[in-house]
This record gives sequence, C-alpha cells and structure tokens, in this order.
Amino acid sequence: MHVTALSLVLSFAPPEPAPAPEPSDKPDARAIYEAVTQVVTPTALLEADYRHHADPIEGNNGFALARARLGLRLHPTDWLLAVATVELAPGSGPALLDGFATFTATPWLELTVGYSKPPLFASFRHEGITTIPMPMRSPIVNEMRVRRDVGVEARFAPRRAPIEAIVRIGNGSTTLENDNATPTGYGALDLVLGRAWAGGRSEVFGLRLGAAALVDDTEEHDSIAGVTPLGYVYAQPALASGLRAIATTHAIAYAGPVRLVVEGAFVQEGRRDDHDGDPSTAAIELDPVRSWGLTGELTWTIRGGWREVGHAPAVASLLAPGGWDGGAVELGFRADRFWLGRGAADLFRTGGTTMSLASKWWPTRFLALTLYGDATRFDAPPVDTPDRNWGWTVLLRASFFWG
Repeated sequence: MHVTALSLVLSFAPPEPAPAPEPSDKPDARAIYEAVTQVVTPTALLEADYRHHADPIEGNNGFALARARLGLRLHPTDWLLAVATVELAPGSGPALLDGFATFTATPWLELTVGYSKPPLFASFRHEGITTIPMPMRSPIVNEMRVRRDVGVEARFAPRRAPIEAIVRIGNGSTTLENDNATPTGYGALDLVLGRAWAGGRSEVFGLRLGAAALVDDTEEHDSIAGVTPLGYVYAQPALASGLRAIATTHAIAYAGPVRLVVEGAFVQEGRRDDHDGDPSTAAIELDPVRSWGLTGELTWTIRGGWREVGHAPAVASLLAPGGWDGGAVELGFRADRFWLGRGAADLFRTGGTTMSLASKWWPTRFLALTLYGDATRFDAPPVDTPDRNWGWTVLLRASFFWG
C-alpha cells in the first residue's frame, strides 16, 4: 500500500526543468547582414523592354535592354554618405554615373563633392529613375538638364523655415573634366511644405515651389533639340558656343494618393561663326538660339502607400508575415511641349508636343512592370521622314532594382 502511494506521488511530480542552453559564441547571421548593409549597400538596376515604334527610323521593334547599373552606397556614419554607380550602356563600355560624397555638417547644411546631379530640375534631383511612374523622364527634363557634373555644392535647409537653397560650382558638362577654363554656376531656391520634403514625411498634403538657374561659358556643342521620350531627334539642333543660360521653375504638389508635377525651362545659347576658317581671328557673334519647354505630369496611386519624395509607393513584401497584399499600382499621364529655334532670324522655328500614359505595378519593393505609350505631334516633319507629322511608341518594361 505504501509502495503504491509513493508510486502515485512520484508519477504526478512535476518534471525537472531542462537545463538552460549555454550561450553560443557563434554570431547571428541576420544581425551581421543588417549591420553590414547599414554601412555598405550594393545597388543594382536592370530594365528590359518590348518596344514598338511608329516608324523604323525611331528605333527597332522588339526586345531591348533599357538600363543596367551597378553601384555601392557607403554610409559609415550619420554625417557621411558616399555613392559610386557605374552604368553599363548598351553598345558601349562601362561609364561612371555617380561618384560623390555628401557631408552633413549640421542639421541644416549639407556639402556634396564629386560627380553628381545639379539642382536644375526638382523632379530629376529628388526622384530616382526607379521611383517614377513613367519608364523614362520627360523629354523636356532629359534634353534641357545637365545630367551630372563634377563640382562642389552646399545645400541649406533651416529647420525652422520652410525653405531649401542650393548653390553649386561645377564643370557644367557630363564629362569628368571642364571643357574650358570657366566654371559653371548653379543656384536653386524652393519653398517646401509638408510631404514635399525629401527624407519622408507622412502628411496628407505637400508643396515644393521654386526656381533654379545655370550660367556658363561653353565650347562648341549642339543646342537644344526636339526629342521624343525615347530619344528620337525630330527637330535638329543648331551649333552653339559661348554663353549659355538655363532657367527653370517648378511646382510639385501632393494630395493624398495624387501627385502633380509641373516644370518649365528656358534656355539661351550663344552662337559664333568662324567666317574665315582661321582660328587666330575672332569669330563673329551671332544671335543666340532660345528654346522653351513645359512639362506636366499627374500621378494617381490607386493601390499601395502614398508616395513619399524619392520613394515608390510602399508595398508589403512577398515574404511578409501577414501575407502579400498584391503590391502597388499607379496610373500616370504626362504632357510635354517644346518651342525651339527662337531668337534668331536665320533659324527655323519648330517644336513638338508629346502625350504619354503609363500604368505601373510594383508587386514588391524591388520589382516593377510598366505598360507605357506616347504620341508626338511634330510642328514640322523630321528631315529623315519628310512625309509624316506624328510619331508614337508603345512598350512593356520589366524592372529589377536594389538598394
């Protein structure tokens, strides 16, 4: 009897706790990955198209590689960011796309040194190509911008005032050295409210309103031309040299899922005529060539998080614990207008108007699929196809991007 009772007591006694696992000396792989990527982030962009053009002169139909880029972002401290990016352009070798360092001297002052974007167009300056709803930028921005130049820049953004000011001295050229002994001067001044601040703000409304300018002295080059969004030249440029001035203005407004971008540009480029072919004699100054451009883009995020400056609409990851949410979807409409060959009696006044539509789907934060179409009305027929006044393009683009 006593043995049975003792057996019952022992059988219902709580089990002894298992010994605690000894701490492991092996580092956690995920923690290492997160720590490293906070300092060094590899970047990549690969985009491929299926295209169809109105005329073979505008480009070949079928599959085409749009972009291929590789780079690194180095962020070892809160006050230093260094970026290096190489573009692998189809038909040519690797070329430097970005190569700069930004120092945050104070909360209201940033200094940038190197090969980077000047502040001429706000949409180009603050939005990476992977974040925009269209597969390519406005032809106004593409043709009238300075894509990158080598220089030094100061950006002022007082914490207690809704303004941003940028001054820059650069070489004014996409080459890695100046084309002459004269530097290029840039300036930009913006009123910035609410969600329009770069860096992420969650307000419903936002506005960036401002202007920028460039002044430089250039060697002989092609003036502003009339181009389609994919780069077909339908209005030939003049030959320009000497003083060049570019002035731009912009208004970028946010209201919930809608964003409106309006940008205008004026370009005046000097011209010279070497009438006797003797480089030792001074060239004759000709009337400058003047060009205008205006672009307007309306974007509506119909699915996904609202746009923040410099970011695509937020989406849940395919690997998110809560499950995939289907990604983000945006619709975009853009109108572009060129006025070319103004300011000189010996130049032909021309231009063109382009309308573009796009639908873009981000299934996750590093993939996108875009259906796009545009139509361009030429003010005068192109010299290579004098029997037409219209051009158009339809394409489907798949994009992979990281970092």
